[in-house]
Amino acid sequence: MQSRRRFPVSFPLLAAAVLILLGSLSLTGCGGTRVMTAQKTIVFEDSIFNVSEVVEVRAVREIILPDGTVFDAARMEDREIGDLFEEHDRVRVRYSVMFDERELRYASGSVDSAREIRRIGRKFDSAMSDIRRFLAHRKRTQLDLS
Repeated sequence: MQSRRRFPVSFPLLAAAVLILLGSLSLTGCGGTRVMTAQKTIVFEDSIFNVSEVVEVRAVREIILPDGTVFDAARMEDREIGDLFEEHDRVRVRYSVMFDERELRYASGSVDSAREIRRIGRKFDSAMSDIRRFLAHRKRTQLDLS
């Protein structure tokens, strides 16, 4: 009688070990290589801005005199802004966020005091800070500035 040759390990045990090895090899790349494809959007009043592909974000702070002269409010001191109201009763302001070439007009209108310009400026600075944090956060997909 001829004896059958036996494997040192049983076949079901060997098959289970191979499956476990293949399973662990297929899962090794899943941990840190996740790709986020969600679109990032900013909602402000009635507008939705898709900022997923935006390269440049910048703040525009303008004070416009009645004669059309435009000043950059970011470069002006409080004293200089106050001096504008000694010569003019009202000035226009325009605070905007530029996403590449697209404009989100945050605040626009006439004001009659330096105090009101400072108040609008503080709110705008807070919104810009929110935008910077939102764009830096990888998992957040929507920011509501309304």
